[in-house]
Amino acid sequence: MALPAPQPSGLSFPNGRPALKLAELTAIQIEKEIAEAGWPEGRLLGTEPDLQARYGVSRAVLREAIRLLEHHGVATMRRGGAGGLIVARPSPDAAVRPSELYLEWAGVDSKQLLDARSALEMASIRLAVENLTEEDARRLRACVEAESRFITGPTVGDDPNVEFDESLHDIHLVLAEISGNPALRLFIEVLTKVTHEGRGPGEFFIPGNIARRPKKLLQEVNRSHQLIADAVISGDIPLASHRMTKHLEALSRNVLRERQS
Repeated sequence: MALPAPQPSGLSFPNGRPALKLAELTAIQIEKEIAEAGWPEGRLLGTEPDLQARYGVSRAVLREAIRLLEHHGVATMRRGGAGGLIVARPSPDAAVRPSELYLEWAGVDSKQLLDARSALEMASIRLAVENLTEEDARRLRACVEAESRFITGPTVGDDPNVEFDESLHDIHLVLAEISGNPALRLFIEVLTKVTHEGRGPGEFFIPGNIARRPKKLLQEVNRSHQLIADAVISGDIPLASHRMTKHLEALSRNVLRERQS
């Protein structure tokens, strides 16, 4: 059963916050329905006329609400005869740029970012070791092998046209997935992307494309990832944590070195 249509704009919240626009309220209403339905990815929510009638809003308001939903990765509008608003899978990418801006505003430095990442990575490693299955061990090994194949490519570290490859950081995300904690995975992915793909001027951002780093440096990163994976697979939490700490500290030193060069 559909929830009641959003209230008209111009209303104020009891706590004194400014009233939301009608399009925002409509988007929130749709988001709430999707969440209550268990987030049925791929489900058709309705055509544009259907949704207008359902929420009692104009075409312009609905289209603005849809724009917000698409921006947040909640749903997407499929055009054509079989078109309509489709439930989507939200991506952590939507949280990266706002996080960059907030961290820049807050004056976060490379040490503070490292401290935050370290705390999350240590929790991820502990849970990953506790939850590890044979399939997870295979995933970790495959992840490190894929990274190694990318790094040993003939143009990596030499050709400025080589694009960033996310497999260079997949081990952090795989460990977070194995941990079984989706919140850890989200925060680790956001902090990893902020560190390596950041577009802001903050000192914790690595400038340029990581695939253009000297091949020797990338091979050292890959070796660190291999050692971390080996320790996790062997069930040694202290060793895996120690190796992850050393890896992140080396990353921080490389960031500082690049800022000074």
